[in-house]
Amino acid sequence: MSTETTLEPVTETPELETMPRANVPAVWDEFKAQAEKLAEETKAIIVNETTLALCPAARAARLSLRQIRLHVEKKRKELGEEALRRKQSIDSAAKAVIDYIEPIEARLLEQEQFAERLESKRKAELFATRSSAVTAEGKIPSHYNLAEMSDSDFDSLISGFQAEKAAKIEADRKAAEEKAAREKAEAEAREKQRIEFERLKEENAKREAELKAEREKAAAERQEAERKAKEAAEIARKERAEIEAKAKALEAAERKRIESEAEKKKAEEAAAAKAKRAPDKTKLANFSGQVAALEIPTLDSPEGQAIRNEIEGMLGRLIEWVNKKAATL
Repeated sequence: MSTETTLEPVTETPELETMPRANVPAVWDEFKAQAEKLAEETKAIIVNETTLALCPAARAARLSLRQIRLHVEKKRKELGEEALRRKQSIDSAAKAVIDYIEPIEARLLEQEQFAERLESKRKAELFATRSSAVTAEGKIPSHYNLAEMSDSDFDSLISGFQAEKAAKIEADRKAAEEKAAREKAEAEAREKQRIEFERLKEENAKREAELKAEREKAAAERQEAERKAKEAAEIARKERAEIEAKAKALEAAERKRIESEAEKKKAEEAAAAKAKRAPDKTKLANFSGQVAALEIPTLDSPEGQAIRNEIEGMLGRLIEWVNKKAATL
């Protein structure tokens, strides 16, 4: 029985063929030409303080351009709706063909891949069997291409694992023997070190006891020497204190004698000086009296009276100054 399917060529529906198509470039060129013409005509419209009359012209030109823009937007919407309806019709027709093809295509793909699925199943079963063997040898199956490997290669791989395991067992046995021998030697060495340590410990204890006795004897002798030195120093200190006290007493008596003689001499000198100054003091006192007894002439004029007053003041200050100086003698 034939499984081939014959499909007729797909053509556009009459609705699609008779749908009007917009000559898009021509439509937009017309609008653009109108806008360019207005743009050229309005270049001369420049409004400033002296051309305010051009404001209405600028408004009229702007409204004309706005009208063109609104026509463009309206045409754009019309063409967009037309294109949308056309696209929806195309999509609907295409979907009908696709829905017819897809199940046939899927069935043929299943037939096409039957051998591949059979081979994949065989490899999966082979991988599972070989994975168990590899896992039993303590290895990770994903590290090897078990499904693609030949039987001889797989047998060689397992043999290699087994040889590796045997070698490891032998190496572990030798390592264990070497470790035991090493631990025994280390234990014997530690015991030997312990015995030597105990011997040295006893010798050190004995030597420490001897040193302690020597230190205690030296400390006792040092304490006795320090005690004797301290007693001698105390005796010397007392003798020195007595000598210093006697010397201070003699020094104080001598200083007192010298001070007494100096005070006596100072008093005698002061008395002599006072006696020597007594005649001068008397003379100054007499002079002060003489000045006070001076008779100042009477002056009648105002100027003379002022001079007389000034003389009285000067004589009074002179008498006061002479008396102060006489008091110091």
